[in-house]
Amino acid sequence: MSVVASFPLTALQQGMLFEHLSGARAGVDVEQIVVDFERDPDVARLGQALARVVERHDALRSSFRWEGLEAPVQEVHSAVDSAIAVESLAPSGNDENGAVLREWLERDRKRGFDPAAQPLLRATVLRSGHATATLVLTSHHLLMDGRSFPRVLSELFLIYDALGDGSMIELATARSCREHAEFLAQRDVRDDDEFWRGQLAGLSRPTDPAFVLSGDAPAVQQPERGEHDGKLSASTTARLRDFSRRNGISLATLVHGAWALVLARTSGEDDVVFGCVRACRHSSVPRADEIVGMFINTLPLRVRVDPRALLTTWLADLHASQRAIAAREQASLATIQRHSEIPPGTPLFRSIVVYDHEMLDAQVRRSIGREVREVRRFELFERTGLPLTLYAYGEPELRLKLAWDSDYLRRDDALRLFGHVAALLEAFASDPERTLGEIAMVTGDERETLLRRFNDTRCDYARDATIPSLFEQQVARTPDARALVCEGESLTYRELDERANALAAEFQSLGVGPEVLVGLCLERSLDLVVAVLAVHKAGGAYLPLDPSYPSERLAFLIGDARATVLATQRHLAGVVPPGSARVLFVDEMRAPDGGVRTPKREIGPRNLAYVLYTSGSTGVPKGCVHFHRDILASADAYARHVLAPSPDDRFGGHPTLAFTFGTGGLLVFPFRFGASTVLSGPFTPESMLETFARQRVTIAFCAPTSYRLMLDVPELKKRYDLASLRTGVSAAEPLPAATWKHWRETTGIELLDGIGSTEMFHIFISSQHGLGRTIFYAGSTYEIALVWVAVFVLSTLAVIMYAVVSWLENVLRKGTRQ
Repeated sequence: MSVVASFPLTALQQGMLFEHLSGARAGVDVEQIVVDFERDPDVARLGQALARVVERHDALRSSFRWEGLEAPVQEVHSAVDSAIAVESLAPSGNDENGAVLREWLERDRKRGFDPAAQPLLRATVLRSGHATATLVLTSHHLLMDGRSFPRVLSELFLIYDALGDGSMIELATARSCREHAEFLAQRDVRDDDEFWRGQLAGLSRPTDPAFVLSGDAPAVQQPERGEHDGKLSASTTARLRDFSRRNGISLATLVHGAWALVLARTSGEDDVVFGCVRACRHSSVPRADEIVGMFINTLPLRVRVDPRALLTTWLADLHASQRAIAAREQASLATIQRHSEIPPGTPLFRSIVVYDHEMLDAQVRRSIGREVREVRRFELFERTGLPLTLYAYGEPELRLKLAWDSDYLRRDDALRLFGHVAALLEAFASDPERTLGEIAMVTGDERETLLRRFNDTRCDYARDATIPSLFEQQVARTPDARALVCEGESLTYRELDERANALAAEFQSLGVGPEVLVGLCLERSLDLVVAVLAVHKAGGAYLPLDPSYPSERLAFLIGDARATVLATQRHLAGVVPPGSARVLFVDEMRAPDGGVRTPKREIGPRNLAYVLYTSGSTGVPKGCVHFHRDILASADAYARHVLAPSPDDRFGGHPTLAFTFGTGGLLVFPFRFGASTVLSGPFTPESMLETFARQRVTIAFCAPTSYRLMLDVPELKKRYDLASLRTGVSAAEPLPAATWKHWRETTGIELLDGIGSTEMFHIFISSQHGLGRTIFYAGSTYEIALVWVAVFVLSTLAVIMYAVVSWLENVLRKGTRQ
């Protein structure tokens, strides 16, 4: 089979071949056309018809050569093997959704093609055993684009029917795809550079939704491909068509506009870029629609989104941008990218929009011009090399399909994107005379979640209790249960209570009582937990002072908070700055002999429990007060509805008291439910994992950085037995989705993202797989950010109102006394 012609590749063919040679994922750029027959076809006659079609079109007899050449070429062979294979496909009785066929298609896709070997088109008839059959035409996308499929299929079935009738059929002489290659070779490209330089000036990165699974997660060689489709109603589609006609734009522009808005809002950027597929037939040789071959090109569409812009004006500008691109649509993507600031090796865009007026079935039937005998449907299955693709088909009712890679998006987030596109198109149709900022993209379900489920915050908790009173109740229930473990030492609930009582008496002798602050400058040890409980038992509140802080910050915290007592350890005497606070070395106190009474105290739920200081990133650090009632309300809701702890649980990790989660995670949560706390020494990834394994920790509290460092430990699962660890909680920093995914894939252990702030003991929880209730929210990063801003503002107002009410109460109380 000799080579009869050879010519250069189009820009997109060059890109596809480069991706293939670079080790692209199996199945990418493999096109599958599925033809369902009403009854078993005549395979021999179908084979004759296919051979005639392949003989007519040189694109279908092509392969590609690059070795030893300066540039790759497309080679046309005089003949190729076009025989049809026949296989049996026996679906089960419950195969109503075609699962067996889909599995076969996936296997066929992964077979792929070698572009250097012909044929790059194969045909298979699948017999189901029910007097029906399916023809699958599988080809590499290098051969032809979607505009070629209707011509190939219409010719195939016109010839097939004619052979069956014994009739004659005359088809116009087929034109060669070489015409397009020669046109490209002669094209003047001097204006392309100036145009694309202006289009991409200042573009430094591709646009991703904020919740993509990227970063430090391991690459998945063969990720699963998710898909979801749906259609808008006929009335909505009609309104969109009317809107587009009145404004001189296309339905495609509306789809591209909706996608641009979704990307802008989910990425937080007002300058977004994504790919758009151009047919490139009108800018090629005359009557290019008659040619079977590869014409399409994928080009960047950069869109700036100003919330103040009027929708109609913005869409008109977008339509004008698309028309300007049409004159430069034959340019090479590799050449185009050089005019951006995106570094080589990084894609210009990671999402693409593919728009067509009709789906394949309608296109083929329109091309044939009459009913196709014996055929129930024509359907196209394809897979782009990008992780996120939005397909749209104009048809009588606008159809949408979103396809995504599982290592790029979670299914829930992908479905949310799909819903946002549909919601925006509905909004375009219902009220187009609005600014972009006035157009909502939330779906009905999301609106219900935001307004009702997120506000269902009612939760029962110990309203009249304090932290020490609940601890003492637990001591009475389980006095001999282990409460605390730290580097070879342990205390039961009774022993911990006695030591805390003895220290509380010392605190009271130094004047500690309600609203009196005690600075705690202690390393992680039994003494630290004893001191926290002792301060509360004395009726006071504590101020955490991390010994690793600079002396200037420690001095500022003590002075600004006006702490009157300072508890520390003797070896830290040099760390504690001098001042007026009275210093107590807790490690020099004698252990009680037993029988130490619980000190009397006069505190209630509204009394101060501790003060935390912000980092000072916005200026001077702020001291934030936390009351017993607020801590117990949030802790009870969090523990009951998320962690569900029991006396058998062991809480461990490496949080510090300087963060809200330090108090809740290692003190309030475990002691509230009779569990035990495991403290560890200085952090290393290995020591933390060793503690989890040796002490059989069941619930871990660590910062995201700690989880990431633990994931870097070689052979983590082999070296450490983490069978007891059922839940990890991430706090103090935002948890990257990639870290969450890597942790789950490596350990199989649930990891919750706890988001809170120093200013308030409100915590958001994202488990990345489900929706909580009360004060917790599970979902995507960008949604958490949106809800967080709203709750932060409302909670800040609540804190101000609470302070005003408390001030008025004090004023009235003093007035009554006078």
